[in-house]
Amino acid sequence: MSSRRDPRSRAYPSLSNTAAPPPPADRKRRGSRDDDRDRDRDRDLRDRDRDRTGTETAKENDANQIQPQKERTLFAVICASNMNRSMEAHHVLKLNGFNIKSYGTGSAVRLPGPTIDRPNVYPFGTPYQSIQTDLIAKDKNLYIQNRVLEMLERNVKTKLAPESWQDSREIFNVIFTCEERCYDAVLEEFFERGEKLNIPVHVINLEIRDNAEDAHVGGKLFLELATLIEKSKDHEHEMTDILESFQQRTKANLLHSICYF
Repeated sequence: MSSRRDPRSRAYPSLSNTAAPPPPADRKRRGSRDDDRDRDRDRDLRDRDRDRTGTETAKENDANQIQPQKERTLFAVICASNMNRSMEAHHVLKLNGFNIKSYGTGSAVRLPGPTIDRPNVYPFGTPYQSIQTDLIAKDKNLYIQNRVLEMLERNVKTKLAPESWQDSREIFNVIFTCEERCYDAVLEEFFERGEKLNIPVHVINLEIRDNAEDAHVGGKLFLELATLIEKSKDHEHEMTDILESFQQRTKANLLHSICYF
C-alpha cells in the first residue's frame, strides 16, 4: 500500500541542529537600554532605602540620648541665731540630699542662760563645738535639761559654726525664713545691697516658734516644700501654684517675695 503525503504537512529542519537567526540590531540596542534603566532603578531604590534607614537610625539615636538634667536648686534657710530652727531645717534637708546652707540675721548668737536676762551670747563664726564645751563647763545639767546641748550636738554634725546672713555673698534660688522679723531682715538686706546680677531669688517665710518641738515640725514642712520646688519643671513660673497648693494642704501661713542678687 503506497502512502501518500498529506499536502498540508511540511518538513521543518531540526531545532537541535539549526542555529536561531540573530536578532535585529535595533532590538539588541533596545534591550541593552532597558537593562541599563533597570540597573539604575534598582540602584536608586537601594540608595533611598539606605537614606531612609540612616535617617530613622539617627532619629532613634537622638531619642535615646540622655536629656540634660535640671540644675539643682540652691536653698538657704534663715532664723535669728542659726542655732535652732534654721539648723533643724538645714539638718533635715542635708540628710535628704538637698543643696542647702543656713544663716542667722541677728547681731550675735544668743542662747538661753540661767535666767531670761542672762543669755549666753557668742559672735557668729564661733564653732558649735566650742559653744558646747563652754556651756558644759558653765552648767552641764542645766543645758541638758533645757535641751541646748542636744541641739548643739545636732549642729556639730551638720556644719562647723553659725553664720551671719549679712556677711554672706552666696547666691541662692530659694531662701526660707523661720519668722517674719527674719523675713523682713532678709528683704532689707537685699534692698541695701541693690540689684547687681539680675538673678532672681524667692524669699519664703514659714512662721515657726523658737523651741525644739516646733523646730522639728518646721523641718518637716521645709522638707516637703523644698521637695515640691525641686521636682517642679520650672519653679520660676510655677512657684505661685506650688505655694498655694502647699498652703491649702498644710494650713501654713506663708509670706513670699521675689528679690534679686
